[in-house]
Amino acid sequence: MIQGHAIEPPQVLKDFGVSAIRPYGPQALILVFADDNDRKLDLIHPLASHWLKHPIPNLLNVVPASDSITLIFEHDVDLKAVTHAAERASKLGLEPITPQHHEVPISYDQAPDIHAVCDALDLTVAQFQQLHSETLYRADMLGFIPGFAYLSGLPATLRMPRKATPRTHVPPGSVAIAEQYCAIYPLDSPGGWHLIGHTELPLLDWQREPFCPIKPSDTVRFIPT
Repeated sequence: MIQGHAIEPPQVLKDFGVSAIRPYGPQALILVFADDNDRKLDLIHPLASHWLKHPIPNLLNVVPASDSITLIFEHDVDLKAVTHAAERASKLGLEPITPQHHEVPISYDQAPDIHAVCDALDLTVAQFQQLHSETLYRADMLGFIPGFAYLSGLPATLRMPRKATPRTHVPPGSVAIAEQYCAIYPLDSPGGWHLIGHTELPLLDWQREPFCPIKPSDTVRFIPT
């Protein structure tokens, strides 16, 4: 079992872009990728996908994020097993992620926060719509709830902090922004992001594989209706 502060990763993990390893309790490790690595998403998702297909002994789950991979184990963490798994991945090679592009229809007219957001940003609604819809977004990761894709690329002029008081109810299809991200709520849930639009595109279908059409590394553009 590994305890204490961040530790130096072995060279084979450094070769995959890992800059630090942080223990996360007795049964998990967080592999941290350097913030200044522009290719980190191109390293994170293929490596996570490889380990999901070729599990490490004692591994329960692999959770990729925008700058890390969390490895969750059934029993105590074994860094040697992780190192051996990385060596195997290096020998076998990683399958590249083939991103897909999605055009998402969006209506801004009835969004609950659109006017407050535009006032705070000193933009007209038309200016906001143009900036938001002309941007190409990338799905950095999925999280929070099933099918919730964190879409990076939001222009700096449109960035807002999270709402001080989250809503207890956000309807599915709500398009929202917070910090550097845009997202679409795939189902009814609480939420603290600013609701700036709505789409009728279904984002969850449990009978489909995959159940969510937007996957990590996919690109998204919003098309005003």
